[in-house]
Amino acid sequence: MNGRLCSINTRSTHDLSQMHAKSLTLHVIFRSISLLHGIGMDDQPRLLKALCDLLEQGKVKPLLDTQRFKFTQIGDAHRRIESGEAVGKILLER
Repeated sequence: MNGRLCSINTRSTHDLSQMHAKSLTLHVIFRSISLLHGIGMDDQPRLLKALCDLLEQGKVKPLLDTQRFKFTQIGDAHRRIESGEAVGKILLER
């Protein structure tokens, strides 16, 4: 309840009905507008440093799907994503 959803996939559509049912909020930020016009960029170095610190401390971890694929299985990886069964990002291994 009252959680947050963050998506970096801006080329997709989302069914927000589950978010409404769980009282979640969705904040949409179009980063390209800021980048193209240089608006609000003064704080970016500090924010990037803070993010790097959190990553190095192990406090931020990517959500990875349980299935792993080799580069030779790229078709299977795409099918996993398209099936809607993948949870998080798909990891490709050598």
